[in-house]
Amino acid sequence: MIPLATTMGRTGERTTWNPNDKGSSCVLSNANLTAGASATDNLSSVRSTTGKSAGKWHFEVTVNAINTGTSRPQFGIVTSSFNISGPLSSTQSIIVLSENSARVTNQASAATPLPDNITAGTVIAVEIDADAKTVSFQVQGGTRQTYSISALSAPFYAATINASDSTITANFGASPFAITPTSGFAPWG
Repeated sequence: MIPLATTMGRTGERTTWNPNDKGSSCVLSNANLTAGASATDNLSSVRSTTGKSAGKWHFEVTVNAINTGTSRPQFGIVTSSFNISGPLSSTQSIIVLSENSARVTNQASAATPLPDNITAGTVIAVEIDADAKTVSFQVQGGTRQTYSISALSAPFYAATINASDSTITANFGASPFAITPTSGFAPWG
């Protein structure tokens, strides 16, 4: 495996999904901003090209397609030790499971429902305060909900875990955001 990039947004470098840090069946397109899984794959993960160890950062994901079976795309924040070839680990990630009733899974809780369903076309903002060790999720038109990531170790990476026939597109700030960032939060980069 190629070592993870831990750059903090060097000038001229744009964050994308990392083609060198993904599961073998993860399919990237759209200049590495859209991640998906092959039709026969259950879960396929990918981390972002850059990680964050300090500061306040905002990015968004758009759920383009959702598998109609039991597996759904997932997205959120992971650590450098998160196993992109394995199952979710509650000590290495905080992830939104975009199921019929969206929920958040992290090191401190099992499943916390979000007030909004996630369907194809839904935009979700993810904000991480690496200094305060919190992450927030907001479904477009909904309310931000904040969770502790105090048990996780920096650097933190954006990640998606896609189920078969599901795709997610990231916006790390190269395009205008659909959800206004909280004051003091900068584009991921």
